[in-house]
Amino acid sequence: MKISVVVPSYNGSSTIRQCLDSLLAQQRPADEIIVVDSSDDETPAIIENEFPQVRLIHREQQTFCGEARNIGAAEANGDIIAITDTDCIALPGWLQAIERAYDRYDCPAVVGTVGGPEGETWVAKMDRIQFSEFLPNSPTRWTPIGPGCNFSVKRHVYLDLGGCPDLARSQDVAFFAKLNAQYGPALLAPKATVLHISPDDIVQLWRRYYQAGHGFAYARLYDPALAGSLAVRHICLAPLLPIVKGSRVLVRLLKYDRALLATVLAHFPTFVHCLWLSTAGMLAGVREVRGAPSER
Repeated sequence: MKISVVVPSYNGSSTIRQCLDSLLAQQRPADEIIVVDSSDDETPAIIENEFPQVRLIHREQQTFCGEARNIGAAEANGDIIAITDTDCIALPGWLQAIERAYDRYDCPAVVGTVGGPEGETWVAKMDRIQFSEFLPNSPTRWTPIGPGCNFSVKRHVYLDLGGCPDLARSQDVAFFAKLNAQYGPALLAPKATVLHISPDDIVQLWRRYYQAGHGFAYARLYDPALAGSLAVRHICLAPLLPIVKGSRVLVRLLKYDRALLATVLAHFPTFVHCLWLSTAGMLAGVREVRGAPSER
């Protein structure tokens, strides 16, 4: 089994070294590492000068994550496409856990868990709560979704599905909907862990939650079969979203990460504010799509 790692990249100069260093230090080495980059900062120069083992595909115009993943998958030679982001550090056993999962289970895709680096601030932890469905202490299970920063797919499955759709955000959500419809759920492998380098800035935190809500709307208007589509179709239900989402997050943290739960409770007003920002982003996304020309 050959594994190709694909990393979509846009202006990731502050974290690209940590990401690639971790990929090159895997206990089970990658058969190839491909970075599909459309940066206008020094990211491509860093890769070319410091990481000659990495294949760089540079795009002159900004390329969304979904399209970048598709380009990398089309160019890859591996049987498995393992995908992560430039703001992630893969733990040494990441690829080994992915390979073992495919060996032991008949699954079309394997997704991993998302933790935080040592010294993570409370603001960064609040951002990482967005990955609460994929906490490192989670059990092995079948899952209909996966984190965009940590998933892998059999290459022939990925190409057969046409890869990720051309959306600005939540391409991974729409991709997993197609995967479930045609091939079934993915397997969550808890030991396939990446550490997400979240921003340590409260304004960026608010922006990311708003953007997540915006992407939530776009993905569900793209595919009405996705979970949560009811609130997008009937926006009168939107005030319930923070309650539902918040309750689910708290239950997951109580089960699998009580230290992170303590952080949320210590900064509960910020947590609630972020949930409402996500809902505001969703409503903005719905208005944008409904106000767009009919040929969209």
